[in-house]
Amino acid sequence: MGCLGLVVFISSIQMHLLTIALGQNFLRQFCMRERGNYTNNSAYQANLDSLLSAFCNTTVDYGFYNSSAGEVKAIALCRGDLTPNTCRKCIGTSSHELRGLCPNYKEAYIYYDNCMLGYSNRSIFSINKLSPIYISAKLENFSDVNQTNQVLPKLLGNLKDEAASGSPLRKYAVGEATVGFETIYALVQCTPDLQKQQCTNCLDDLNVLIPKNFSEGKNGLTAIGPICNFRYEVYRFYQSRPDAPSSFPSPTGDAPSPAASNDTTGNGMQLNLHACFEYCRD
Repeated sequence: MGCLGLVVFISSIQMHLLTIALGQNFLRQFCMRERGNYTNNSAYQANLDSLLSAFCNTTVDYGFYNSSAGEVKAIALCRGDLTPNTCRKCIGTSSHELRGLCPNYKEAYIYYDNCMLGYSNRSIFSINKLSPIYISAKLENFSDVNQTNQVLPKLLGNLKDEAASGSPLRKYAVGEATVGFETIYALVQCTPDLQKQQCTNCLDDLNVLIPKNFSEGKNGLTAIGPICNFRYEVYRFYQSRPDAPSSFPSPTGDAPSPAASNDTTGNGMQLNLHACFEYCRD
C-alpha cells in the first residue's frame, strides 16, 4: 500500500463530540484495505473483541498493551504521562471508534493525542514497523527560527537517547529548552517492547520522512507511527514526569479465547491553523 497527502484545516472543527467530552484529541484513523476484511460473527471478530475488551479492563498500569488471540494481534500505547485510568479511557474510546471508522478491516490503526491503538492479522510486535504515519505541523513560525534550528535538534536528540535507553516498561522522555522569549516543550516515546537501537532507528526514520519545507521553523509538530512518536510545542502539553510503573509486563501471549467462535493537535478548544501530512506504505 502507498499513500501520500497534505491538507490544511482548522483543527478543532474536526473534533469528535465524544473526544471533546473525554478531553481526547482525535488525530487520524488508517484502514488498511490491502490486508482484507473479516466477516461478522467470525472467529476473527470474536478474537478481536476479546483482545480489545482485555485492553480496556486490564489492571496493568504502565500504558503499553500487546497481545494476540488466534489470528489477531493488537497493540496499544498511551502517552507516558497519563494515569492508568485516563489511559484505559483513551483505549476504550479508540477501540470503539476504530471499529466504527474501519468496519470489518483486518488491519487498522487510530491515533489520538493521548494514545494509539492498532490491530492486524500479521506480526506487529517488537518489529520496526514505520507506517502508517501521521504528521501535523503548526503554520506559525518560531520567533527566532535560526536559533531554534540549532536548539531544537539537540533537545530532540537528547530526548531520543533518553527514551531509547528506557526500561522494558516505558521508553518515554520529555524536556524543554528556551530560545529567546519562547520555551519549547518536547516529548519522545517508543513502544517499550523495542530494543534500544530499534527505538533509535524508528525515531530517526520518522524524522527523515517529514518534509523539511513542511516543518522547518514551525512552532509545533506532531509525528506518530505505530511504534514511535515525538512532538514539540511552545506550550506545555504533557503532565509532570510520571513515577516508575508499579507493575511489570507479563510475557506476550494469547488472550483468553471467547466462548463463541477524525483530526486535531491543538491545545484544547483553541482554534489553530495546522497543516497535516500523511504517509503510509507497506
